[in-house]
Amino acid sequence: MEVIKILIVFVLIKSISVGYSAVGDNVLCERQSLSACNLEMVKLFRTQLAIRKKMILDRFGLTNQSRYSPSTFYSGGMIDQVLFQKSIDAYIYGVNSLRNCERSIGQNVTKCKMSAYQKRSLSDSLNENLAILELGVMNGNCAKRNVMNRTEIVNSSGKRLAYRLKYSWVLDREYQCRSDDTKSPNTTRSISLGGYDPKYGKGSYLMAHDWSEGSCSNRIIMEQFSCEKNGYEWFTYPVSAHVARKVKLGRKTLSYDATDKGLKFSWSNGANIIIDQNDGRIIESNILKSRSYNEIFCHTKTYIRNGRRRFKPNISLESDFLALPVVDVNG
Repeated sequence: MEVIKILIVFVLIKSISVGYSAVGDNVLCERQSLSACNLEMVKLFRTQLAIRKKMILDRFGLTNQSRYSPSTFYSGGMIDQVLFQKSIDAYIYGVNSLRNCERSIGQNVTKCKMSAYQKRSLSDSLNENLAILELGVMNGNCAKRNVMNRTEIVNSSGKRLAYRLKYSWVLDREYQCRSDDTKSPNTTRSISLGGYDPKYGKGSYLMAHDWSEGSCSNRIIMEQFSCEKNGYEWFTYPVSAHVARKVKLGRKTLSYDATDKGLKFSWSNGANIIIDQNDGRIIESNILKSRSYNEIFCHTKTYIRNGRRRFKPNISLESDFLALPVVDVNG
């Protein structure tokens, strides 16, 4: 047993020292571990895996910047992506070997949770974080998830102002709007943006979506939503009850940059939106009238269709862009 333990320690240390890419060493390590898997071996593997993770973080300058997200790390500069991904592949192999060993003896399996971002400065107050890694469990195994075109923009305090998934940007700041219906007097407006990208074949857009809650004491009988849970005074309407309003901008590219006023999103037809770099609210736009995002004036239209209440944001365009089509998007 002592001989096996020494051999495993030697293999683990050797695979770490050669740059985290010795997958062959991990194979040998797994073969040894499956033939001698016990609680002592699990403890040993966990220790060595923690060492490997720390060495990867140190080597690529990845640091954690928030105690609320202990598994999220950031790089302050450019990373050698090829070497980084090889290192992560070897780390994942080790995690799965450990998880298999833990399962075989009835132990709780090691978590597979880690994300990394490469930071780029837009200004003294704004940073762009490009996702380069996200680990998660897929089909029972630790694996890399797709992070293509995942970006977030944060201010100097670490507050996220906007994030991108594929070709769509979502502004984090939401707006409290009023409706003309006493049964659901308040709504929450979210705004998303998109630029034309031939890869996805979709046109650029600006979209507003108003989300709502209703009072259980006032709901109409045809609205079959659950209000029976203990202490619930409000219920959330289903997604199908909400109709978004989408401004179609055609094949216009979308760019963003830091300005003296804040973070500016601009389409190639001249339309733009500027958001405050401190709290993320829209402070200026030459395409949306201010009543579309000012909480004092923003308004949600409510109506009944097929016995169900529906919600639709009222948005207004500035005169230079009145010719743009504005369409409903269900659900």
